[in-house]
Amino acid sequence: MNNWLRTTAIIALMLALNGCWLPPFLGGGTSKPPAPPVLPAAIVYCESGPYAYGPDGSHEAQAPAYLNELAQSRTTHPCVAMQSSGDLKYYNYIQSLKSVPGVRGIIRTTERQWDFGLKKSEADTVNFAGIMLSWHSPQEPGEWVQQYVDALQSEGVGLLFDVEYPIWDTKKAYPHTEDDKELAKVWGYDLDNPNMYIEFRCRQIATIVRLIYLMVKTKYPQYTMCIVYSGYPGADYFGRTVQEQYGCDWGLMFDPKLSWPGAGRLPPITHAVCGHNSLILPPAVRAAIMDFPGPILHMINLFGTEPADQLEAWYHEQIQDRLSLLRHGRGDGLARFPLGELWQVSAADLMVNRVLAEEVKKLEQRQ
Repeated sequence: MNNWLRTTAIIALMLALNGCWLPPFLGGGTSKPPAPPVLPAAIVYCESGPYAYGPDGSHEAQAPAYLNELAQSRTTHPCVAMQSSGDLKYYNYIQSLKSVPGVRGIIRTTERQWDFGLKKSEADTVNFAGIMLSWHSPQEPGEWVQQYVDALQSEGVGLLFDVEYPIWDTKKAYPHTEDDKELAKVWGYDLDNPNMYIEFRCRQIATIVRLIYLMVKTKYPQYTMCIVYSGYPGADYFGRTVQEQYGCDWGLMFDPKLSWPGAGRLPPITHAVCGHNSLILPPAVRAAIMDFPGPILHMINLFGTEPADQLEAWYHEQIQDRLSLLRHGRGDGLARFPLGELWQVSAADLMVNRVLAEEVKKLEQRQ
């Protein structure tokens, strides 16, 4: 045996003994070993107030235990309501959240009064186009956008919008306003055409989200994250797509070319939070998210009425499924909302934190 063959044989033997994959010319199989699992790039906890600290409201006493739960679950970005300063009597919960190991910053959630697409009363009419047509420039963004930015607290690194608007309800919640008709002519949409109407609404909603983000980034440069919560592409929501049911077109949310007069090209959102009420995501959804245009934070569903042992098994199954869908190098992660009522933490909330910590730790051990 010549030196080259002898060296090759020794290398092959050493690799095989150490459990390494061998290429075919060294006697290995024809397929490569599976890639290592992907750890979540971010885990967002979408609660929006101090109530998630203690079951009896005694924040000062209860906070350390719950903050430890957040650390164990690898939470990177807890959320706080956009107008909250975090100051309570004897306690500042924002500073405590920032002190949690692994937390990178605070995300601000949009409060009800500043939800631009929410019908707030029977007499209320949502007027997306009215907000848009009031915009002239960052110096003259219109009354509504300016008030939103003025209400936002500076302590934070990102925004979270909940885009779940039943735009299919054109009779009560989303009628064609005069501003809508004016904008539709400019954009070339026939609002009586069902498909064009959906496209029109999705474009409006994406534009408003990104106009707000532009204004916030201008005032607070540290706001480098813009997160939108809505449905999955490819999913069925009451017989409708996410565009038809909620008015969210992910392509438009991330489109680098989306623009508005007086603003130019608008900054895209940075993350999508997608939710679906299933333990295992349907095949159509799994296929659609492979080509998703930006980072996905998969929402963990909470269930609060089943026996504890059943709940725990479901959480393990669901979290394993969502973790298996994280794409290499795409910045994907997880998100969740709390189940507890105001000033309370439910047993399910704590259980999810624990199960999430266990599942992420398993991934870390396989790295």
